[in-house]
Amino acid sequence: MTIYSKIWGSLANLPIRRVLRWSLFTVIVAGGLLAAALIFPWRTGGRLPYQDHFSDGRMDEWVSYGGNWQIMNGAVSNNSDDTGTKMVTGQENTADYRMDADVRLTSTFGDAGVIVRVTRPEEGTNAFYGYYVGIRLPDELLLGKMDYGFTPLRRIRIAQGVYPNVWYHLAVFAKGCAISAAAFDANGKEIASAAFDDANGCDRQGAFGLRSFAAGGTWRRISVEALR
Repeated sequence: MTIYSKIWGSLANLPIRRVLRWSLFTVIVAGGLLAAALIFPWRTGGRLPYQDHFSDGRMDEWVSYGGNWQIMNGAVSNNSDDTGTKMVTGQENTADYRMDADVRLTSTFGDAGVIVRVTRPEEGTNAFYGYYVGIRLPDELLLGKMDYGFTPLRRIRIAQGVYPNVWYHLAVFAKGCAISAAAFDANGKEIASAAFDDANGCDRQGAFGLRSFAAGGTWRRISVEALR
């Protein structure tokens, strides 16, 4: 007797109502899990270590809040100069991690970068809790705290300036209440760094994402790894 015959024989001996109830329960549970994954994909995606899938033409694990996000040539672009548009993935209970990304501004004004320790994101200029690190035209590395408002923590001048349509690399470290970041040019040379110990009420955990302010931008090679 095959395994299928045994299973079928076991089902055949059960009352038909019990079989139907079990089948209905299975369908409801499966449907609920699928709906949750579709509604909250950023809560279930982005487990560490994380690497984006833009080179595969995929960004299904990301949730956008404003902007016009599109994938092309292994990178994702926000083709909008709205203020404070963002795209988020990862899990809100993620604590200490390092985030890396290549960033390129496609406008002649504004800033673009990455966000860490993200919680309660919504559509709106400063609508989330967490931290933002960006490169700002014409010549700044910007580190700020987001709490449905914006508080600049560090503004570091980049001596060689920041230019549109040029790739820069950002590395951000979030460990405990210490947030630090470094910016590198296309040749891998560090051009600026910033650090802040947010000892008074820091955001200790959260998801991660991309953000631009009054500018279009392009991002690629997004990676996130846990800090020990």
